[in-house]
Amino acid sequence: MNQNIRYSLPWLLLGLVLTFAVPSIASLLPEKDLSSWNVLYLLPTFGFGLWGLSWPYRKQKAGALLFDAGRTWQNKILFWVGIVESGVATFVTWLSIERMIASPTTVERLLQMPRVIFWWTIAILLLSLGLSKLELRKNGFCFLYTFLPWRRVSAYSWEPSQPDVWTVRVRRRLLLWSNLISIRVPREGRDEIARIADTYVSRR
Repeated sequence: MNQNIRYSLPWLLLGLVLTFAVPSIASLLPEKDLSSWNVLYLLPTFGFGLWGLSWPYRKQKAGALLFDAGRTWQNKILFWVGIVESGVATFVTWLSIERMIASPTTVERLLQMPRVIFWWTIAILLLSLGLSKLELRKNGFCFLYTFLPWRRVSAYSWEPSQPDVWTVRVRRRLLLWSNLISIRVPREGRDEIARIADTYVSRR
């Protein structure tokens, strides 16, 4: 589990910065500075949306499906985080509607929209990640909208204390990222995952 945290930490920190820092900075800007106010919300919204929508195209590089392992423990956690985020997005939407009603001009009413889109984009992305599955494919495996080619996997193992935790050692591209990924897979798919992984990589 610690290995998985080290791998995920940079992504979690980036998500926290974008989720909480952007609205905080936007709230400090002068209300008359409309263009900057919008950009702070629209840029991460565009980035999140493009990353999520591009997944079907990026997934094509993975090749034919060999085994659908189903939703992992991480998927289920992200789904519930997405449920909570949906509640936050609903609350933000309610506040924005109140401000839209109180706003005297059409421009000021429209300026409430980027914030609503921002929060709903995050919620939908988290829910989508939560509903995605671990898939082993011909050219690599897909996990959380990310394709990892087999050529980047140097070894794998199963945790002795947790036999359903698949730990993969990857050839990392950045020093900041850990070279270990731990995925808690459905127990019924463990043997098939091991069989396929043995074909492409070696055990540690």
